Amino acid sequence: MNKTRLWILLETLKTADWRQKIAAADEIVRLHTNEKSDGTKTIVEELVKLLKAAMGDVRNAAALALMEIGDDSAALPLLQAIEDEENFSDRSTLIYALTHFDCSKYFSRVFALALTNRTDVQSSAQNILFEQKFNLVKRERDEALEMLEGVKEAIPEQDYGRLRQYLNSIS
Repeated sequence: MNKTRLWILLETLKTADWRQKIAAADEIVRLHTNEKSDGTKTIVEELVKLLKAAMGDVRNAAALALMEIGDDSAALPLLQAIEDEENFSDRSTLIYALTHFDCSKYFSRVFALALTNRTDVQSSAQNILFEQKFNLVKRERDEALEMLEGVKEAIPEQDYGRLRQYLNSIS
């Protein structure tokens, strides 16, 4: 892998306009390798660092590249970026990218996102819940039911009903 080219592409993600960021992300995906060579960080690790960038479009481009690479080690950092208060108004692309990862270890966190007051975040989180397999223990299900009851009046009735039915189906 050409490390100089990778460095240039990562810098492009940080500084260019959106179209150039997406082109750079696409090229990073093509360069991807999970193998470390002579102590350098993997592409995935470098993209994960960009999930903490101050600019939303940098985070979004990194999230889309991670989504295309598909390395499940990026699921937790994506989830952390989504939950970060500083990203509250700019997390649609982050959660869209998360839908492409195995979230089976993060049921409670994904369920909490399904209860947020942002329709785009709710919708993607619900897609994760309904499309992925979660092995819950009774305590997790009971906590989710309690969370759902706590926001019953704050979420659309249809969402409440679907989530309640979902939780009852996994008992």
